[in-house]
Amino acid sequence: MVLASEAILFIYGIVVLVRGKMDLGSDRVLRGAFARVCGFMGVVPLGFGLSAGFVLGIVLGASGRQPTRKDTAALSAVEFLIFGVCLILTFVLASVFWRIQRRRDDGAAIGSEQPNPGAERPSDN
Repeated sequence: MVLASEAILFIYGIVVLVRGKMDLGSDRVLRGAFARVCGFMGVVPLGFGLSAGFVLGIVLGASGRQPTRKDTAALSAVEFLIFGVCLILTFVLASVFWRIQRRRDDGAAIGSEQPNPGAERPSDN
């Protein structure tokens, strides 16, 4: 269950990384570097989960033990925690980045209506 959810988030993260665009619902769209950071956060949990499994396998193998149900349950809990934290962090960051992007876009729209203070003025001659 967690692996399937991680795979879906991974695919979504790759799509966001490639497109540079993340839809947040209704008319909210995150673009550019902010979207790519959120896409990267979507890719991270699969790698961390697999790394945790490899580390557990190496530790158990080095000690000569076979994994028990308790070890598998602990690994599943860790993997679920990694997935949950990255999922929440992805969408919290997306919300914060969207607010920053909106302020920046609103500022650019307001600033574009005003004349450029450094522009040349016509001479009185």
